[in-house]
Amino acid sequence: MLLGTLIACTGGVVAPAAYPIPPRPLRLLVQESEFIVTARVREAEAWRAHQAMTEEERLLGRFPLVVLEVEQRVKGDPGVPEIEQKLYPWVCPAPARYVMGTRVLAFLDRSAEDEGGFTTHAFSDGAKTLEDGALATYLERIREQLEIEQMPADELRLARQVEWLVRCTEHPATRWEGAYELAPSGDIMTLLTDAVTPDFARHLSAEQLERLRTALLDANAFDAGERCLEELLRDDRDPRLQAWLVQQLRTHHTEVAEEGYGVSAFLIERIARRDGRPEVRELAMSFRTSKAAVPDDAAAGKARLDVARRLLALF
Repeated sequence: MLLGTLIACTGGVVAPAAYPIPPRPLRLLVQESEFIVTARVREAEAWRAHQAMTEEERLLGRFPLVVLEVEQRVKGDPGVPEIEQKLYPWVCPAPARYVMGTRVLAFLDRSAEDEGGFTTHAFSDGAKTLEDGALATYLERIREQLEIEQMPADELRLARQVEWLVRCTEHPATRWEGAYELAPSGDIMTLLTDAVTPDFARHLSAEQLERLRTALLDANAFDAGERCLEELLRDDRDPRLQAWLVQQLRTHHTEVAEEGYGVSAFLIERIARRDGRPEVRELAMSFRTSKAAVPDDAAAGKARLDVARRLLALF
């Protein structure tokens, strides 16, 4: 995935833009977007989709049109019951994805080019397809953030903002939204940007750090949010954190035969960072070398799997 991202960000298809942008977590989406709505996604009528295309788009046969049927107005009022959005092909940054028949949480701005039209704020970050439970959590956090933004810019607001990030991180649905702002270097996308984020982490209390440690130990995955959270706790010597990483590797290690990147690659890197034994570091280095090979190469896949198994045998 990283290789594909790097290729797309340095070349490939052009539309609607072709450059990496900093990720936009929930705090910034709420702050920056003009409108936030929940909506149902349906396909636009064929005549309207054709009408909305440019001549070049008609020739290419691309960029279908969808309609967002507004259900809730969470921030601002776009003034219309339906909002049209184009579906662009995958580029970097990834455009917003709207799936027919789903409910979406959309962060929108008025279009500067299309009078009466709207654009999705921050590309793919600005359109979130969510199940009912996750949507309810997002809406609660959004309303809290809107309240925070009405507060004077003082220490009380800062403390409430940090607590809000902790609450986001504690819930699996919004984990990345909070953990990214507490430890952005844990997200691989920071390799593609030079964005500077506020140092919220230095304001965490011991009680909040304990809650975050518990959240990681209770997690059942090692996705982007968990990677940021583990990065935040990288200097925490609690042995349960290393044991959790090892258990996650036991769950995922067989996947490395088919892919050089992926969850196991991150896990091996983090396990080696917490373990000072030379043999662990050497195996991690060996894995980094083997994952550079073509992912579907059978010999390389076998080598990666062998390294992962040898590493697990040390725990």
